[in-house]
Amino acid sequence: MFLRYVFGCALAAIAFCGNAQAAIMEVTYSGNIYNSFSNDVGGTFGAAGASLEGKAISVAFRYDTSLAPITSGPQNNQISGAAVSVGITINGITKLYNTFYTSLVQNYNDGQKHTNVQAEANFDNSGIHYLTMSSTDNVTGAFPLSLTTAYNFTGPLGNGFFRLENGTQALFTPTHVTSVQIAAAVPEPSTWALMILGFAGVGFVAARKRKNQGVGLAA
Repeated sequence: MFLRYVFGCALAAIAFCGNAQAAIMEVTYSGNIYNSFSNDVGGTFGAAGASLEGKAISVAFRYDTSLAPITSGPQNNQISGAAVSVGITINGITKLYNTFYTSLVQNYNDGQKHTNVQAEANFDNSGIHYLTMSSTDNVTGAFPLSLTTAYNFTGPLGNGFFRLENGTQALFTPTHVTSVQIAAAVPEPSTWALMILGFAGVGFVAARKRKNQGVGLAA
């Protein structure tokens, strides 16, 4: 009976944790838009057709570290298909995407002070409406390899570009990049199973002890 009870608890724990998620990270690129090519054709961030040149921009890129395996090596660390959401903010107005055709996040280090962090997403399968951005540090090689660690850098060179489905597009230079964890990882199923098995065992022993004491008193 005890083994059945414990086995049932283990199955319940594993089923409960079947949808466990790893950490949700958010990497934000902040900088300035340049080039007269940058134009709010569709009026997403203000008046339709207005120039975006000289405007400040912030792009928050969220990704789930559990959606695809991290490919680690001496030169790169990347996750494909992990984007959860992308928010582009200009003039205090945010355009939010939460579905993507393809996506990628990557940190690169060649071991010779050439490092960068990169994020990109295709909003559909046309190859026309997409976002790509990267920040590069070729001076100190300070960008980390890990895509699951928070960091904060100011001043690296970089580049970015986006084109929306309504024609709005912009070139920009990120001057500040941050990465933060916005949702904690959930314990693995095996961890939950062990915890519940432990509680189940303690409960069973306590119940049997009470039963034996009751029998002794009755006798």
